[in-house]
Amino acid sequence: MLNCIAKIFLLFWLFPCFILGQSGGLPPYKVSRLFNFYFAENFIYDTNIFKTSSNAGQDNDFFLAHTFRIQHGDQRPWYNYDFSYSFMYQNYLNKPELDDSSHNINAQLQIPRKDHSWTFQHQFSISSEPRSLEFDAFLKSYADSSNASMNWRITDDIRFSASASYDIYRYPDFETSDSDRLILNAELAVYILRQVSLSAAPNYQILWRHGFDREDAYNVPVRINFILREPGQQNAELVEWFRQLSISIGYAITEENFDNPLDFSITAAGSLSKQTSWTLNGSRKMEFGLLSSDIQFSTSVSLGVTHRFSQDFNIGFQLGFQRSDYQDRDPLNGITFSLAPSYAITKWVNVQMSYDLQTRFGQKDSDYVTHRFSIGTGIAF
Repeated sequence: MLNCIAKIFLLFWLFPCFILGQSGGLPPYKVSRLFNFYFAENFIYDTNIFKTSSNAGQDNDFFLAHTFRIQHGDQRPWYNYDFSYSFMYQNYLNKPELDDSSHNINAQLQIPRKDHSWTFQHQFSISSEPRSLEFDAFLKSYADSSNASMNWRITDDIRFSASASYDIYRYPDFETSDSDRLILNAELAVYILRQVSLSAAPNYQILWRHGFDREDAYNVPVRINFILREPGQQNAELVEWFRQLSISIGYAITEENFDNPLDFSITAAGSLSKQTSWTLNGSRKMEFGLLSSDIQFSTSVSLGVTHRFSQDFNIGFQLGFQRSDYQDRDPLNGITFSLAPSYAITKWVNVQMSYDLQTRFGQKDSDYVTHRFSIGTGIAF
């Protein structure tokens, strides 16, 4: 399997090299030595570790989360690149058998041009038990994802974008959950006015699962998009209720039947004062299931407010709602709330506290409520 991943990785990165070669080759330059490091230690209490309704009151525990991340990136006249590696290790104080660790590697290359741009991204993540900090036989799961996307401004009024991703999921202890997924997306937008456009965005998925036949699914959202206020048009120092507002409304075409095939998104942001800002994000879109080709509608709305008391101290809260509509079962709902004060001790060191509430209801066997309290510190340089 690792040989297959290596081949996909090599083929994936050969294509952007070909594009750069067609552009006249790479100009000479010195490799940047700019690296960013981040260390964090958090002490956390969770009232429902497994996020289930069973064993109520027994799935709570304190644990320590150790995080390390290194990032390197640079911007060049012909391309931009970014590379990062992160590692997290969690120690449960009362249930040490639950200790786990994870590794994540991410590489991204962007090739900007006057009327078009290309982006290539590859991500590999692995989860293991504590005694398996290296990639050995104690792996619990791993995922490998490759993505390529492009944006093309055909004319001032016509825009086109497309992307392709290939994802590999492996669960050594649960082989029936292994899967490979190919997702193809495209979108064509035509501006009928400066701030109004019509768009169609077909999505197609092919899913291969262990022990199952190949599964195919598609959906085609058709939308009308409004950009009522664009960010950056106004003076950033001015206090304005609305600095950004964009709305998209459409209809999703698919082979499945839903009572409400409405597709929409809204993004808004503004300021209540020079110290207080707010954001509002909402969407309802058709998505493919993670472990099947089933299609579902996912609705999410979130409101966030941040108040900066001083240059070093700020506090933010966020309230959210999620809903998943399925074709053959009851919808699943959820409410989230978070409160997070942060204080910068120095330019490189900050202290953070947070409280998170997460609920899910609508399907009796999947309902749960969890509270999480966290305090920790981070060092970035």
